[in-house]
Amino acid sequence: MPSRPFVVVFTLVVAALLGACSVKNAHSINVSREGPTEIGKNDRVAVILASYIDCENSKSPACDAPKESASIESSFESCIGTAIRARVSSIVLLRAREVREKVFPGTATRTRMEALGLRYILVLHVVTRDGDGKWGVDGSGGRDGGVIGLTQQWERRSDYRALVVDIYEGKVAGTLEVSNAQHKAAGIGVAWIIPFPIFTVSTVEFQTCRELGLALGDFLNGQY
Repeated sequence: MPSRPFVVVFTLVVAALLGACSVKNAHSINVSREGPTEIGKNDRVAVILASYIDCENSKSPACDAPKESASIESSFESCIGTAIRARVSSIVLLRAREVREKVFPGTATRTRMEALGLRYILVLHVVTRDGDGKWGVDGSGGRDGGVIGLTQQWERRSDYRALVVDIYEGKVAGTLEVSNAQHKAAGIGVAWIIPFPIFTVSTVEFQTCRELGLALGDFLNGQY
């Protein structure tokens, strides 16, 4: 049976290996305001996904292929909407599908938008990319055999951009950009001659989406 020191070392090394998936300092929020914003009692807002790229292999020819879909748009609506409500609890969100069905195609689109009570459209552009991986070895030796991990580590980065379109004014009220990066790792470890998989799950998309939603809520409230 492994000794107590081995168990302690094993726990610390595994924690260090899994800690490879951590938020880096590559974090930024940029806001450009071009007009005043406010939310009235009957004003409604819609989140429209304009473009979505998720590139896990930069060498793949299909890396930059758009991946927009109704289900992906719905997930962004939920994420952004929940965060906006944390800042503006009274806000009413219209589903993107409803806006498309009732406003497009056809003419007099602005009149139809106003009939829906739509004040702002948040046009969302999302790009998430994995960087090139690097292999590394980490671990600790000892009389119990030690713990060693062979992992490939890389950076996963998400860049979110939202254009706030003011329907009443007929212009863009501002642009918000949020970026985050995390380290990911995958590989195999060996402890006391027993192999175990190493894999970290990135939350960079969720974090960036939530931060953008909170910033949008503040922006619509007239901040920034």
